[in-house]
Amino acid sequence: MRRQKIKRISPEQRRKEFKSTLFFGYGSLLRPEGINRKGMLHRYVDGEIKIAKLQGYERSMCGYFGGRNFYGLLPNKDAYCNGVIFKIHNWDDYRTLLLSEGATSSFRRARSYWPVDVAGRIKTRMKTDGCRVIALVCKDDRSGLGHIPISYIRLCWMLAQRWGERFSNEFLKTGGIKYDKEKLLKLRREGKLNLW
Repeated sequence: MRRQKIKRISPEQRRKEFKSTLFFGYGSLLRPEGINRKGMLHRYVDGEIKIAKLQGYERSMCGYFGGRNFYGLLPNKDAYCNGVIFKIHNWDDYRTLLLSEGATSSFRRARSYWPVDVAGRIKTRMKTDGCRVIALVCKDDRSGLGHIPISYIRLCWMLAQRWGERFSNEFLKTGGIKYDKEKLLKLRREGKLNLW
């Protein structure tokens, strides 16, 4: 059987064809401080980011890269995840964000995340009509493969807390981990959490 030739699309074509895109953040992308670390040209401010809920997915430490685990989403029809939604302004920023998250085909076997359009599953006050809404989803649970960086837990918890107590409580209820250094180190000593 002959292999079908893959049609390559140039960066210029991708820029022209770029659709209006919103992005769902659920870990290090909860606030401008986290989003602006990803290398995109657009610099985000608070007003551009809105709270959102994603139905049909659960948050866990299922993302894996470089010997470390990070938050990821796994399909679960009975679950939901709280997070935020923000607009991606152009193809170059979209590509930069995906590269920073290890969510492109260039990562081959090391890839944990796939961009999935979840537009029909998002609840938010931001207008989403006619936009695709991208969330990074894991194909499988790799939570047992690596260590969880304690600095990552601290960052995500700090970003969640900036949205207030209600958001933070929902973050914990939907798979987030609270940063409590003493408690986390105790769990590591007891072998219940693989921290790094």
